Amino acid sequence: MATKKKSKNSLDWPEVKRIVKLSVEEVEMAKKCGMSPRDVRANYSSTFQEKWKSPTREWIRECYERKYGALTPGKAEAPPVAPPSTLSPPKPTPVCGTVVGKRGAKRIAQQRLALKGWQEHLAKVVRFPFDARVEDLSARCPLRFGEVVRVIALEETDEVDDMYGLFAIVQTDRGSDTLPLCDLCAVDQSSENYQPLDDYAVWFANK
Repeated sequence: MATKKKSKNSLDWPEVKRIVKLSVEEVEMAKKCGMSPRDVRANYSSTFQEKWKSPTREWIRECYERKYGALTPGKAEAPPVAPPSTLSPPKPTPVCGTVVGKRGAKRIAQQRLALKGWQEHLAKVVRFPFDARVEDLSARCPLRFGEVVRVIALEETDEVDDMYGLFAIVQTDRGSDTLPLCDLCAVDQSSENYQPLDDYAVWFANK
């Protein structure tokens, strides 16, 4: 029996999950809402031209919540908040302009430790310089989606940014700049740099 060849323009869920940086949970939400991989990819592309649109990951969650009334598949809504205790609450810890409790502070500390681990790992396995494409646009990325830059090195710092993660020093047509590494993807998918960078971007999106 002849095998059916995959169309050049076709998309599958693993590919869209990588491009849009979706979690497994968000992929399941999209499927339950009747979305196809092409629907999700089209929404992701249009958000760069139509700035009023919600980011694709938020759009999927909003659609799921409107249809099923729960934020996550198969998970019940949060129970009502218990009456306040007469005991004094733990003193909040300020982190990056926000106020979090002990659990939040512990989680952020764990994420920063993990980022330091990624920083050491990528410094060993990634070969610089290399060409990368902008595949996501955070508030710290001034470039256009799809723009190609030359990545010179990882920014060396003792303090990692828990909001934007690791930064890369890049060369563009407008000069040198620093960009969040999670916004970049190696142009050459067959290079030894591609998989480590993709692994880091997926981890950062779901941390």
